[in-house]
Amino acid sequence: MRPHRWAFRSLSTAPRARKPIFFDMTHSNNAARVRLWMQLKRAGGMEELVETRTVKYPDLQTAEFAAINPLKKVPALIREDGSTVFESNVILSFLEDKYGDAGPSFKPATCEGRQEMELLCRVHDLYIASPNTTAPGFSHSQGMPTHTYTYT
Repeated sequence: MRPHRWAFRSLSTAPRARKPIFFDMTHSNNAARVRLWMQLKRAGGMEELVETRTVKYPDLQTAEFAAINPLKKVPALIREDGSTVFESNVILSFLEDKYGDAGPSFKPATCEGRQEMELLCRVHDLYIASPNTTAPGFSHSQGMPTHTYTYT
């Protein structure tokens, strides 16, 4: 399967994006965090403010995508100034700060509330979605099989 080069259109020709570009993948629970934020932030979503490009597994291994996220994973974001951002919590924090007035705030108002929110995200990342808790043959590669098992 060949990588979908269309997902990277205009990256080499335009140093600045007219709006941030979010790189998503259907089966990524971490990218789903950003996708959910964009749908809930305001009625009708954030498509007018943030462009979404959906990539597939082969796209992650391309040099073009490695320039966006050297870890070769989603989610990833290209800011309007051309800088890249990755890791779902970092992307969400950036988007909430940048577009806080686009809809209801998802950042708790108190330090206690923010601590609880951060703890829930951290527990998810370390103990629920961690490579240490996935099915045999899968790893942090977002569900791509890393081993072949033969059962007899």
